[in-house]
This record gives sequence, structure tokens and C-alpha cells, in this order.
Amino acid sequence: MQDYETNFPSTNIDLDIQVGTKEVADAVNQALTLEVSGDTNQAFQIVNASLADEPMNPSLYFLAARFSFSNQELELAADAINKARLLDEKNSHYLKLEGDIFAAQQLVTEAIGSYRRSLKANPQNVPALNNIGNLLCETGKLEDAKKNLKKALENAEAFVPARYNLARVLIQENNFEEAEEELHKCTAAAPNMPEPWMSLSSIYSRLEDSETNLKNLEKAVAENPEHVPLQLQLIELYESGDHVDKAAEKYQQLNELAPGLASSFKDMSVVLMNRLEQSAAQDFADRAIKLNPSEKDCYQNHLFMSSYLSVLDSTEAFRNHTIWNDTFCLDARKNQFQHVKKERGKDRKIRVGYLSPDFFSHAIYFFVREILTHHDRDKFEVFCYANLYTSDDATEDLKTRTDHWKEIQFLSDYEAAKLIKNDNIDILIDLSGHTRKNRLKVFAYKPAPIQATYLGYPGSTGLSEMDYWISDHFLHPKDTKELSSEMIYRLDRCYLAYSSTLTPNIVDKPAGSPLTIGVINHIGKHSQAFIKTWAEILARAPDADLLVKSVEFHNADLRLKVLSRLESEGIDRSRVTLAGGTYNHFKHMEFYNSIDLCLDPFPYTGGTSTADALLMGTPIISLEGSTLKERLCANMLNTINRPEWICHSTEDYIEKALEFISQPFDSAQKEGVRADFLNSELCNSKDLTIHLERAYTKMMEVFTREENS
Repeated sequence: MQDYETNFPSTNIDLDIQVGTKEVADAVNQALTLEVSGDTNQAFQIVNASLADEPMNPSLYFLAARFSFSNQELELAADAINKARLLDEKNSHYLKLEGDIFAAQQLVTEAIGSYRRSLKANPQNVPALNNIGNLLCETGKLEDAKKNLKKALENAEAFVPARYNLARVLIQENNFEEAEEELHKCTAAAPNMPEPWMSLSSIYSRLEDSETNLKNLEKAVAENPEHVPLQLQLIELYESGDHVDKAAEKYQQLNELAPGLASSFKDMSVVLMNRLEQSAAQDFADRAIKLNPSEKDCYQNHLFMSSYLSVLDSTEAFRNHTIWNDTFCLDARKNQFQHVKKERGKDRKIRVGYLSPDFFSHAIYFFVREILTHHDRDKFEVFCYANLYTSDDATEDLKTRTDHWKEIQFLSDYEAAKLIKNDNIDILIDLSGHTRKNRLKVFAYKPAPIQATYLGYPGSTGLSEMDYWISDHFLHPKDTKELSSEMIYRLDRCYLAYSSTLTPNIVDKPAGSPLTIGVINHIGKHSQAFIKTWAEILARAPDADLLVKSVEFHNADLRLKVLSRLESEGIDRSRVTLAGGTYNHFKHMEFYNSIDLCLDPFPYTGGTSTADALLMGTPIISLEGSTLKERLCANMLNTINRPEWICHSTEDYIEKALEFISQPFDSAQKEGVRADFLNSELCNSKDLTIHLERAYTKMMEVFTREENS
């Protein structure tokens, strides 16, 4: 647990803010009051405005950095703290905050350096000692971690985060007796802090002491009645102990206490997914809809998990989607728009609409932007319907590539469908499936005579009104067993094409750098079988290290949890680097220069990550399966004529990985991979658009013929 001087029971922190005028002093006091209430955005605006009056005041830059850091704007925070440090290089608070920012950026060495300089300026800086201890614990240096944490407690015995972190170190050392003692001190000092209670529960679970665990959790819930994870642990213990009545009573209490309990289950499912606990994540997603089957977001999360995770087989996942179709779309189905054949003269353009919530710097951007550009404007008129919940430069770029840009985020499903119908759209394309902020129910109103899903989802939508699922012959061979509510339309080429923006040069790794295996995918794709494969490869390649990158790893507690999880699979944490998100795509792409081989996840394989790796010349191996999500990467490797990188068993996968590790590619070989990629269909968006237009024309011909008949 990193302490960022938040709401944990802590020593009193004197920030030593210095100002020059009463007006600025009043502004600072107002900003600090806003910080206490949680409004750090407004607090930042006030401090930033005060800098116009006192541009050389390091205290103001420090506060600007502090508020930006709270807002998770790390680049802005780093810039502000650098300015503060230039004006006052030895201030202990500035150095400590600098360390916090480095830690959030996963720059562990730099963070520890800043914390130590902070301690040199102020040896009593307890949060700095705590954070050093936490980072050392995270990197497996348990003895050094204990020294710093104990020193923090010598300076401030009541500093609970340090005591909690010390207990975590002791747990890692299997010293449960001392850990339990420290955690009891935490719960006595801060009974409304749930983490120590949960750690106690984990100790009792490992000791198989269910009786003590039950007493612990009952007391924990009494002290933290609104803390859902504690409640869930208690319910699970009741259920496993055959206390069904108590579990039912607790469910009822939670429903009365929190009408949004189903949403809490949904959120918990995401937390568990990020912790690599896929079975539990699926379980919570399923339980959320059992609690409230009419809650739209819970049901969408349930469907997303069904397709995204590897817990359910494809048949069961499809069944869940058809249940959604039969349950959620009935009202729309009763009010569907009707369509009749349209007479087509030579000048009648086909109107194509693309609907998505992801028209920003999302993975979908790199696959649709050139399609929008290359459409033949003599034959097609292009509309984009944006369910815009976030926007950026990519959004503005997409606006320039379409004929008509329409935002539907403030429209109901019916209103959005009516807009599309009034625009006389011929073919409406869904680009998101059941992912976040989707508008699939709009399609249930049938606003266009032809509707298809494409690119954005790893399975069938389950929607009766979705006519086509655009795919290709590799993803869906004619003998495919994958179930779908849509007719599968196979393009006569790879069904996607990638276009990047700025791309780094390929460079050799520094001499003496370790061989590095990379896993650069969303954490939700890391199945149990995939993780076991990492362990086997690392066991047989003792000189190789593992880099796992996912945006969720900005969270230090999550990184520690995942490291422990990997360690339980026999993976030495000293050989693992967990990297979080980067602040732009160019920086993300630079990571590939440090990687010798990418491991494609399975069963849900990579799409954008595969394209990124190939663009950077990094070899990647993939385990081919039978459904679309299990064949995405293999499809791309086949397209660039690298079928030898496609594996057909985990044993084959491991052997191929070891071959690459024994003979890593140099920069010249990587340039060859990049050239193959750039000269392939995967980078020919113009050709893809031609094939899509042929498909759209064919779909229109079929619709017209059916109407005539």
C-alpha cells in the first residue's frame, strides 16, 4: 500500500506551503479545502490561476503537482513537480511527491531515489519510509523492506499503512503469527480500514482456520458494513460452511443497504479479472445478473465476460447472448422500423453508417480510419454515429474522414434509431458488440434494412436483427463450428487492415541486455493455461526475463497481487517486470524494441497487439483455435506468410518459444518482419475497403432480390 497522504490514518503532515500575498493564501486555503472534499480538479484550477500572480513560487507548483497526481494526470504532475524542484531542490515534501509520481509510472529505481533524497532532507518523513518499504516488498527485497517499514513505525507508531505493509511482508515470509499480530494492531487503530481485515482473512484461509476466519469477517463487516468485498467474503464463507440461511440473510441486508448491489458485483468481476482470477470474475458477473437481471450494464458485463474470458465454452457463451436477445430487445422489436425495396438508379449511392462508442484513441481507431478515407464517394455516402463518451485528437481526425458525423450519446435507443432511419441508411455497421458503452439495442429497432457487426467484438452479438457478421475464410472456414445469430459473410482476404500513426525506429537492444519475452495484451486475456505456459517457458529458458504490460498495472497493489499470483505458478518475481499504460502510442510502441519474442495469449488471441508487434518487427507465436477469437493472431500471421509461427498445441507453442529464445532476432531480421507486414494485406486499407464495398453491394442486391420476391 503506497501512502499518498490520502485518507489513511496517518501522522499529521505539515505541507509547509509558503505564499506571498493574502489573495494567494486565500486561494491556497480554498484549494486545500476542495482537496479534502475530493474536488482536486477545481483545486488544480485555482492553484494554476494563482501561478499567474506568483510564477516563481515553488509551493504553488508543488500543489499543482499534488492535485494533478490525485487526478492521475501523471505527465502534468511530473512537469509541475520538476518546476517546484528547480526552485527548491531540497524540499522533503517535493522529493517525496516526486517519488510518488515515479512509483505510479512504475519507475521503481527512480522512485526509491527520490524517497531517499526526501529522507536525507527530513529523516522523519514517515510516508517516504513507508513507500520505500512497499516498493522493496514489491520487488522481492523483503529484508530491506522490513528495515524501512520498522523505521517508519519507530518514528510514528500509529502510522497504519506502514504497519499494514509490514504485515504483508511477514505474510510473504509465511510468518503468519507476527503478521497476524501486526494486522490486529491495524484493525484496532483503524477498524474502518478494510485491507487489514481482508489480510487476516487470507491468513486464516491459508491456515484452514474457518472458525477464526468467520469471527474475523463478522467483526470486519460490523466495522465496515458498506464494504462489498468484505461482505462477499463473509457470504462465501457462510456458503462454504453450509450456513445457507445466514448467507441469504446477508444478501438481503446488502440489497437493502445498497440497491446497486448488482453493480457492485459487476465491478468486483472486473477487479477479479484484473487480478487474473478469471473463474471468480465470471462468477461475480453471473451473480450480478442473478441479483438484478434487468440491469443493462450488469448484463452487458456478463456478456462481455462470457466472450472475453476463457471460463465458458463458446456454446455456453453464445447461449448467454441469445438469452439477452430474447430478454432485453422485446420492447424494441415491437416498434421496429419497416423497410421496402429502394429503386436504384445509376446515381443512387449506398448509404453506410458506422456506429461505435470508440471513435477516439481506442484500438478500433487504427482499423477504421483508413476505411472511412478510402470509401468510393461516387458510390458510397459515409455516416458515423458516435456514442461519444470520450474524445481526443483521434476523434477530430475521424470527423474529417467521414461525410456525416452524428453524435448519439444523448439520444435514447429509439431516438438514435429514428435518426438513422431518417438518414435513409442502407447498411448499418456495429463496431463494438457487447463492449463498454455499446448501443446494440439501437439495432433491435432495425433502423436500417441491412445490419452487420464487424471488428469490435470476439463473438456473435446474439441479436436477431443483426443480419451479417463480417469475417473471412481463415477466421471462419466453411466447416466452422462457431455458433452465431448472424449470417457469416466471408471476405476474400483478411478481414482487417491496420494503420499506425507515428512509428519508432527499430533498434538493437543495449549490449548485455537479458533476453526478454513480452506479453503486451489486456490483462483479461491471461488465462490460467496461458500463465502456466509462461512458467514452463521461463523454467526451460533460465536466462530469459518476462515483461507483462497492461494498462491496469499503474496500480501498485495490483502489481503486488499479480506478482504473488505468478509466483504461485513457479515464476520467480525477480524475472518479471509489470508495466502499466504509456501516455501515448509512440511510447507504447517503443516497448517492443526491448522484446525478443511476444507470446500471444490464448484462447483469446491478440489483434491490435499483434499488429503492433509485427510493425515493430517483433516475432510473435500464437496458438490457433477453432473460433474467431482463437484465430485472430494466426490469421494475421498467415496473411504475412509466417505460418511457421502458428502453433497447434501448447507443447508446440513452448518448443517454438524456446527456438526463438535460443536464436533471437537482430534488428535486420526485425526490419524484414516489418517489411513483410507493411507490404501485406494487413496494411492495405484501400484493398480492404474495396472488398467491403463489394460485400455491401452484394448485401444490397440480396436485400433487393428478397424484397422483389
